Amino acid sequence: LSAINANPAEHIQLPSADQAKSKQTNTVLTPQISTQEYKTQLQKIFDLLKSGETYEVNFAQSFIGHPSKNPISLYTKLNKINPVEYSGLYQSSSHSIISNSPELLITRQNNRLITEPIKGTIDIKENPELILNDPKQNCELNMIIDLSRNDLAKISQPGTVKVEITRAIKKLKHLFQGYSRISAQAKQIGR
Repeated sequence: LSAINANPAEHIQLPSADQAKSKQTNTVLTPQISTQEYKTQLQKIFDLLKSGETYEVNFAQSFIGHPSKNPISLYTKLNKINPVEYSGLYQSSSHSIISNSPELLITRQNNRLITEPIKGTIDIKENPELILNDPKQNCELNMIIDLSRNDLAKISQPGTVKVEITRAIKKLKHLFQGYSRISAQAKQIGR
């Protein structure tokens, strides 16, 4: 926050519709909120952070596009360009959703719940140890570990939440990311 003045929304540069047009797929991506609404929401987030009401916000927005290629082709191309462990394609008669993420939000393996939050990103050409040795990255990773432990504790058997991996590096095609692994035993439903 110290790097941003009293009006952080002034520092936001959003792509125009022309800039958001993908040259490879001829798809125009349309944001679902206006630039002004985005800046207004961002200012509210900064105000909440400054007042101490929250200490982390994952603010994202969605874009809708009408691709000239079919969703399966786009999904396949995206996974060739950016291969990750967690991707998916959902299709219905009215729309498609393509997801491509290196982060495991949550999974269940039998009675075991697992989350692998990521914090810290560095180009594949750089030394990945820079992520592990960076105080800011470590602080962010510690914060997300704490949040993840707290979230898992709400849906898990008491005393079963464990941080299996505190800090590790995940190598992706274009970058390295720092991550952690937290697990717990799921609560028994109906007991």
